[in-house]
Amino acid sequence: MTAKDLARKLGIKPEQRIAIVGAPEGYARSLEKMVPGVRLSKSLEGTLDFIQLFARSERELGGLSRALPGNLIGSMLDMIDR
Repeated sequence: MTAKDLARKLGIKPEQRIAIVGAPEGYARSLEKMVPGVRLSKSLEGTLDFIQLFARSERELGGLSRALPGNLIGSMLDMIDR
């Protein structure tokens, strides 16, 4: 899958402000290059149109696991390679 296909699948659109946290090297920049006018934020402050979080363990999710609905957290934990 190309970065352009991935951006489309994730719903990232031109001119959006996005934040990518904990991504593999080069991932965020590849999305930024493939979607015209997308603005990659280095912080989670202000208004963001899209946030993607990469976590390798439940511990890395930290307080986020208490702030989101249980069914969403369950889905997220299922994706973590334990």
